Amino acid sequence: MTNNEQIEWEKIIQTDSINELARFWDTHDLTDFEEELMEVAEPVFERKAEVF
Repeated sequence: MTNNEQIEWEKIIQTDSINELARFWDTHDLTDFEEELMEVAEPVFERKAEVF
């Protein structure tokens, strides 16, 4: 990891890249970013009913 990446990753990254997200969370812990998290009252994602 370069110094630029280290500085960039002081906050949770915003990306659609699965590889970047995986690399980020492989090297970080969610508890390091508690101040950036927010509690939500309603579900963000809903499971679709499976049709057999």
